[in-house]
Amino acid sequence: YSFENGYDITPFEVEMKESTYFSCIKFIAESVAKCTLQVKKETEKGDVVAKDHYLYDRLRLRPNDYMSSIDCYKAFVALSKHWGNSGLFIDKQGTKIKGLYPVKITNVTIDNAGLINSTKNNKILWDFESVEGEIGSCFDKEIIILRDFTMDGIKGKANRSILSESLDSSLKSQNYLNKLFSNGLTNKIVVQMTSDIKDEREMKKVQSKFDRVYSNNGRIFTVPAGYNVQPLNLSLSDAQYTELRKLSKEEIATSFQVPLSKLGIMRDTAVSEEQDNIKFLTDCLLIIFEQIEQEMDW
Repeated sequence: YSFENGYDITPFEVEMKESTYFSCIKFIAESVAKCTLQVKKETEKGDVVAKDHYLYDRLRLRPNDYMSSIDCYKAFVALSKHWGNSGLFIDKQGTKIKGLYPVKITNVTIDNAGLINSTKNNKILWDFESVEGEIGSCFDKEIIILRDFTMDGIKGKANRSILSESLDSSLKSQNYLNKLFSNGLTNKIVVQMTSDIKDEREMKKVQSKFDRVYSNNGRIFTVPAGYNVQPLNLSLSDAQYTELRKLSKEEIATSFQVPLSKLGIMRDTAVSEEQDNIKFLTDCLLIIFEQIEQEMDW
């Protein structure tokens, strides 16, 4: 059900191993978490900070007893960017709010009659999983939802589901480079016999002889006489490795609306850092701030 409805069931850690993808989510989540959440009161003189409200310190310093506001909101935004949906579960005691807990949204159920025709007070049910693995369900009024991208206003879709091919290519190229360094920058080789032996029994004898004579200390190996070694080389330059990897990184960063300068990628046509900061604020962060403010106000 989750896969058919756009919820990717790939383990969280797999995509996070891609450096650009991880950096974008980390940078966005930390940028949002830097801003404090304040309770304000409307007065005749304008909006003033309501320091006497019982939720003022709760939202500004510690949304729950176990997390600082930075850690809580950072997890809230990161889960949204990775899974497409995230939630802040509202823990209530009577009419008072005890705390807010970041949760991963695992499923959403809408009344069969639909959002318009349903006569029920609660038309949407959210299934969630907390940080420590606790599973639960709640109605829409009991949770604050943050969506990444949505086509219907309810279900969110993450960037990685749209950029799956680019992300997969970037992950494979990164793994290939890691294996290449692990092998001492030595590629695969093929050991070939110089004589032509077609008899199967003779081939087995020659193979067993090779296994006895062959020696290897991890870096240097000996090949018995009668054998020929040929490298199976595909150079990084021939495969346009650098160009393709750079293109994948740029595509991932662009999908998150994160300027390349923030990731340490500089272009000849790059604008100033100040312009990049303004672009990052207006194109990426502003919509997240508005989403959180509207949900909190409601």
